Amino acid sequence: MSPLQLKQYLDKTGLALPGVDNGKVTTEFVADSVCLALLQKAQHQAIPFENFDVFTGGAISLKQEARFEKLVSHPRGGYCFEVNGLLLDALTNLGFQAEPKLARVHLGDTPSGRSHQVTLVTIDEERWIVDVGFGSHTPRAPIKVVVDVEQHADFQLFRFVEVEDYGYLLQRRNEDGWMDLYTSIWHLLGREISSMPTTTHPQARIPSLLNLSPQLWRLKKAA
Repeated sequence: MSPLQLKQYLDKTGLALPGVDNGKVTTEFVADSVCLALLQKAQHQAIPFENFDVFTGGAISLKQEARFEKLVSHPRGGYCFEVNGLLLDALTNLGFQAEPKLARVHLGDTPSGRSHQVTLVTIDEERWIVDVGFGSHTPRAPIKVVVDVEQHADFQLFRFVEVEDYGYLLQRRNEDGWMDLYTSIWHLLGREISSMPTTTHPQARIPSLLNLSPQLWRLKKAA
């Protein structure tokens, strides 16, 4: 992401960051947890999670330039590999220690393969999961990677628990108790490959439901 692209990204999200001048990061910029939360909230509100291209079978490119063109230059959103990839680009260019990671989705009866992308950010030796691409269950704020500690993200309540075989499980509290969302042991391989069954397999959640978030609108795809 060039300085011009970073400026366009910040303009798109409506965020003015101290220490960033026309897309150029100065020595006055501080890459801390407060700034991280501001970036996540701003992108989540400006660039929605949606899967129109997945739903209709359209071509999707995960290359940086194509992703930027779709999400920033045009009034579009994207699914997890796109919107979280865009946020990762911005975080990296701002100087955050950020890495893409893969997670298994646990919303169904059987955990998926590593088909969901999140971002792991390390600040002062503390690790945070940042996610702007999990539909209606998307955390509204970074979640610190600590076990058995309840964490608020606006009106939401989350926690991590450690589970055998799958590593760290992120859960969200609802009216029925704790809902399993996804697990990760922080794998960082094969994102292009992991994305393919997510977008093409007929039994995958992403291509079978039309999603638009944060508006939370869904339409079951016709068989």
